[in-house]
Amino acid sequence: MAAKRTIPGKARAPKNEGWPPDEDAKFTVALDGLLTPGRKGDRRPRPYVSPSNAGKCARALGYHAIGLEQEPPDLASEITFALGDALHDTIQGAFANACDDDGTIEIGGVRSELHIEWPIGTPGDGERGEDGEVPPIPQVLTFEHRGDTYEIPVFGYIDVGHHETSVDIKSKGGYGYKLAIGERKAADGPDVMAMVQALIGAMAKGLKFGTIIMGAKDAISKTSAAAKRMPDAQRVVAEWTIALEDWRDFVQDELVRMWKINELARSGTLPARRIPGYAGEVENPGDGTVNGTGRDVAPDGTVLGVFDAWQCAYCGYRDRCIADGPGRVTITPPTTQEGPNP
Repeated sequence: MAAKRTIPGKARAPKNEGWPPDEDAKFTVALDGLLTPGRKGDRRPRPYVSPSNAGKCARALGYHAIGLEQEPPDLASEITFALGDALHDTIQGAFANACDDDGTIEIGGVRSELHIEWPIGTPGDGERGEDGEVPPIPQVLTFEHRGDTYEIPVFGYIDVGHHETSVDIKSKGGYGYKLAIGERKAADGPDVMAMVQALIGAMAKGLKFGTIIMGAKDAISKTSAAAKRMPDAQRVVAEWTIALEDWRDFVQDELVRMWKINELARSGTLPARRIPGYAGEVENPGDGTVNGTGRDVAPDGTVLGVFDAWQCAYCGYRDRCIADGPGRVTITPPTTQEGPNP
């Protein structure tokens, strides 16, 4: 039986009261005004697709294409972003610091040049699209796919490149990480579209493999790992690798989807709120406190079921999306580098 913890000053408190957080919190409340609201957007049209957007809602891709600014993130999102960024930096830094003077490192028994933040295309000299800044120059991927020839401009960054592999680093909360590696049940693995992002990098650089390195924001305990005979490193990091050839059609399907949406939006039509994997459109994006909802509808109009679109609660375009309404929406297409028309 576990020893009972005595909280000083709480001896006479009701048995089930516990020790909740302060209701008159000061420091944590102050953080709301201290953390800078970043991650808005660069206020210019983007005539290219980005690997990091693979799998996103068609409407969100449309807003991204026209350079619409996102709403500032809330405190929880800012701190979560910061934790993810720190994890990225730690993993990338570990590899970079282990490189020899010639920029090579041995990984998996193979010595090869290491690339960190490897650009797909040529970066510009600015991030925010201000006057005088040069936009990035995308790399054009040309390929035959399902009987058609495509030339799709792509711009983005590969987290780590080594030998024949494009690596994308993803962070997960403790519970999500446990589900991914199979600590609770059969392993869920990484998000499918995360792997697509890595494989787009492989396709752009002529590599054979895509790898996901997943880092946990909360490590699995030593006792739990020992009981499951888990490698010590896997308490906090795990990886999955897929050959590009095994997923090439799937990856190209997503590149084509993103590019068609990009062209549609920049020509003056926002796409409907459709998320890959769902047959229907998101009908109600919610208000940020609940998930969006939609219906899967068969071609004959039969409702197959209702789905939760959890993505809507975290979308930086949600308020604009609600204002624009469902279905395809006609807009004034962006015409200047400084940004789209309101």
